[in-house]
Amino acid sequence: MTASIEELSSSLHETLVSHKVFETAQGNQLRAQIISSLTQEFQAWCPQGKVIAFGSYKLGVHSPNTDLDILCIAPKNISRSEFQTEFYERLSSMNGVFYCHGVFRTKVPIIKLIIESTAVDLLYANVDAENLLDDAIFDVCDEATMLSLNGYRNNEILLRLVPDIEKYQMVLRAIKLWAKRKGLYSNIFGYLGGAAWSLMVAKVCMMYPGLSDVEIIYKFFKVYSVWDWSIPICLTPAEFHQKMDIYSTRSANDKSYISIMTPAFPRYNAAYTLSSSGFHLINQEVKLAYKITEDIFAGVATFDDLFAEIDFFQQFKYFLRVEIQSSTALDFENWHGLVSSRLKFLIADLECTYPKPRVLIYSRSFPSPTPKYPYSSAYYIGLNFKEMSSSTIDLRSPVSNFCQILNEQKPNPATMNIRIRFIPRNHLEPFIVKPILT
Repeated sequence: MTASIEELSSSLHETLVSHKVFETAQGNQLRAQIISSLTQEFQAWCPQGKVIAFGSYKLGVHSPNTDLDILCIAPKNISRSEFQTEFYERLSSMNGVFYCHGVFRTKVPIIKLIIESTAVDLLYANVDAENLLDDAIFDVCDEATMLSLNGYRNNEILLRLVPDIEKYQMVLRAIKLWAKRKGLYSNIFGYLGGAAWSLMVAKVCMMYPGLSDVEIIYKFFKVYSVWDWSIPICLTPAEFHQKMDIYSTRSANDKSYISIMTPAFPRYNAAYTLSSSGFHLINQEVKLAYKITEDIFAGVATFDDLFAEIDFFQQFKYFLRVEIQSSTALDFENWHGLVSSRLKFLIADLECTYPKPRVLIYSRSFPSPTPKYPYSSAYYIGLNFKEMSSSTIDLRSPVSNFCQILNEQKPNPATMNIRIRFIPRNHLEPFIVKPILT
C-alpha cells in the first residue's frame, strides 16, 4: 500500500531525527557562543573587522560534530601576515581553545581550532568592500583573499537561487546522510565533499520547484542516475572575468571525472578531487538509491533501507591499513590532518599500479593506540584486482614513496609515525568487520 506525500515526508523527518542529523538546542547555543567569542576577540584586535559563518552552518544543515567554518574580514591595510602572527597568538591564548594550528602554505590559508570540543576552520580576507558579492572587489584582491571569500559567496548565491530554502535544507540533510552512510562524503579521500553535494541538491531543487521534499529526493537519484557527466552541473550561466575564470567545459586537458561548478566567481569544479574508483562507486550507489526510492513510493521499502550503511569491508579482498600515530595529543592533531589530506595521492598512485586495482578508502578511522603511540588512528583502503596473475602484486613503490614524502614533512619526527600494512580480509580485526555487518 502506497503512502501519501505527507506521510512520506513525516517518515523522512522521523528517520533523519533517529539518525541525529539535527543539531541539539544546546549544540546550537554553543556554536552561537563560539561565534560571539571569536567576534569579540577579532574586533578587539581589529575594531573594523567582521566575523561571518559559512558552510553547513550558513546553509542551515549543520549537525552535531560538524566543523564550524568562519570567515574573518578586515580592511585592506591589515595584512595577512599580521593576521597569521598577531591574531594567531591571541587565538592561542583564548579561553576554551584546546588546539590552534595554522596551515598557511596553501592556496587557502587556514587556522584550525578546537574550541569547547568544536572544530573550527578560520579563514581570512582583507578587503575594502561593503558588498562581498560584487565581483569588482577581486580587481584589488590577491588570490588568497579571493579564494577565502569563495565559500561565503557561493553560500549566499546558492540560497538566493533555491526556490524554497526549508525544502532545500531537508533534502540536503537527507542526501548528506545517505552519502555518509555509503562512505561517499569526503573530498579529501577522493569522493565528493559538502560543497559538491550542496550544489547537486540545489540543481535538482531548481529543476523541480513545485515538488515536495521526498519527491525531490526521488528526482535527485533519478536525474543523476542518467546524467551525462560530460556536461557540467551549473546553477548559473558561465560568465568570463578578465582577472580569473576557472570555469571549464570538458576540455582536453581536464582530467576531472565530473564537473560541479560553483555559482560565484571565481568558478571552480567542486568535484576536482574525485578519484576514478570514487566516481564509479557514486554512480553505482546513485543507481541503487534510485531503485530504492522507487520502492519507497511503491510502499515496499522505507527510508531506513535508503540510509542503510554500506558493506564496505565485504566489497574487498585486500586492504591497506594506514596507521597515523603520535605520542602526544596536540602533535596527533597536526599529524593526522597532514596525513589524511595526502591519502588521496596514495589512492591515485595505487589506481595506476599494475594491474590497476579498484581502490577505495573507508572514510571513517578506527582508534589504534599502542604503548608507544597512545594517540593513533587507522584508515582502511580497500583493494580489488580484476586480473590476478600467478606473480606477486607489488605495492611497495607507491607505499614507500608516500611514506618517504610524509616522513620528510613531519613537523615533529620524535613524536610522529606512520605505518602501512597489507591485510587480507580474513585477517581483519573482528571489531572492524562486525559493526558493518550488523
